[in-house]
Amino acid sequence: MTHLFRGVSVDLDALNQGQLRPRGNRDSVAMTYGDDAHGMKYDGKFTHGESEDNAVRAHHLKSGLHNGCYLSFTRSWDVAVHFATCNGTCDGWIYVVDSSLLSEYGVIVREFPDPEFADEFEVSLCAADNGDLPKEIVVAKHTYRLGEPV
Repeated sequence: MTHLFRGVSVDLDALNQGQLRPRGNRDSVAMTYGDDAHGMKYDGKFTHGESEDNAVRAHHLKSGLHNGCYLSFTRSWDVAVHFATCNGTCDGWIYVVDSSLLSEYGVIVREFPDPEFADEFEVSLCAADNGDLPKEIVVAKHTYRLGEPV
């Protein structure tokens, strides 16, 4: 069994009512010239027109960019703690997902060989209906308080 982790602040978790909820509902987006303000580079990673790759890569730059429906997970507990605590400024939650359950529940998994932030070990997930990820994939949810050892 391989686990993926998602760190969220207590505030974001409350806003999402304890659900793994994306900011948008589109699994395919088109990038625009103004997106360079969000960190988009003209390096050939984005495609012309709408695509799923664009939605995933846009999400890596800014969650929910162009109403995308992907959620970021990581293979690293330490990276999840970083995001759960907003870089050490708040308490958070870490969701633990069993990756062997993803296909059973129709979850789409995307990972690039050339990620924007390689040290985050990012894996992007999307529900089949572009909404909340199914609760059944979550095998644990841990609270993380500031000052606890990683």
